Amino acid sequence: MPWWELVALNAVTFTGAIVQGGLGVGINLVCVPVFLFAGAALVPGPALVVGIVGTAAVVMRSRTPFDLTAAGWATAGRLPGIAAGLAAIAVLDEPSRVVIAAALVIVGVASSATSIRMTPTPPSLVAAGAISGLMSVLAALGGPPMALLYQRERPADVRSALATFALVSGTMSLATLVLVGRFGRPELSTSLLLLPGVVAGAAASSRAVPIFDRRLRALLLGFSLGAAALLLAKQLVS
Repeated sequence: MPWWELVALNAVTFTGAIVQGGLGVGINLVCVPVFLFAGAALVPGPALVVGIVGTAAVVMRSRTPFDLTAAGWATAGRLPGIAAGLAAIAVLDEPSRVVIAAALVIVGVASSATSIRMTPTPPSLVAAGAISGLMSVLAALGGPPMALLYQRERPADVRSALATFALVSGTMSLATLVLVGRFGRPELSTSLLLLPGVVAGAAASSRAVPIFDRRLRALLLGFSLGAAALLLAKQLVS
């Protein structure tokens, strides 16, 4: 990898880690589009490692107790969601999968503008986890369902909950890649080259947290709409 490309990619991971530190989600939304442009070898393996490390930094820095119970309910829903995504891949072409994933996000954002108030209860966590699992398989972006569910919670709770879930789900996805032979030494070496930007961004994000807190709900909704737009744009380009 040329040095200039390495510097540019670390600048991207730096930016993504700041967003992750402020919202609890978002590093993949920043990094994956650039990674796809830079080379297919960066997705999904190295992108997952970047996401896991950036998320782990948020979890370690959080002063809010980790809600492992909530993460457990969401993870329980994620498993059937992943299974549904794999089944969809077998019967749907890529344009249909992308449109379905984008539509799910848009419906969720639209419901936020109504009187419907989404709160993290066991049933809603299982449902959001299932949709997250489905979207992670269909489009490699599983963050929006959980972001929408937590949009009205306290900022510190939002970051802790979203980061904990993202850490668990990202680790599950990476373990799956290892088991099926899609993540080995080459992918690990590439991943390590991208981590300096993540570490620096995670350290710098603590200063940005107050800025994110002022408009957290709007930023979470924007993140979700950005994910939907990215999916549709990717399909139009391809």
